[in-house]
Amino acid sequence: METTERAKRLQRFLVENKKFFPPSRMSDIKDKMSKLSDDQFEQVEWLEFKDPLTMTIIAVFLGGLGVDRFMLGDSKNGMFKLLACILIIGWIWWFIDIFSIGERTSNFNYKLFVDSISLM
Repeated sequence: METTERAKRLQRFLVENKKFFPPSRMSDIKDKMSKLSDDQFEQVEWLEFKDPLTMTIIAVFLGGLGVDRFMLGDSKNGMFKLLACILIIGWIWWFIDIFSIGERTSNFNYKLFVDSISLM
């Protein structure tokens, strides 16, 4: 692939997906993406990342059931949160998670990105 076309695709990927990643990791993502082969680059473009805003909404409405934790692959804490909320003491956990879910989602997406390129 031409270098200019590749640079445009990389820039488009970064712009379209910047809401999914921690801002501090964007330069790292750019460096890692620039080193990928064309096939690897295309595979990363097809990854589906979780939207922090959507996850915040889920945390508000279904966080007491641990759904937000389950969706980020944290099943053990999802179960603990569900049990804690059933026992009434977990509502503080639910409230705290509402404010931290965006950062946890961004970190989850970054880990998904890093894991996917390390498997290639």
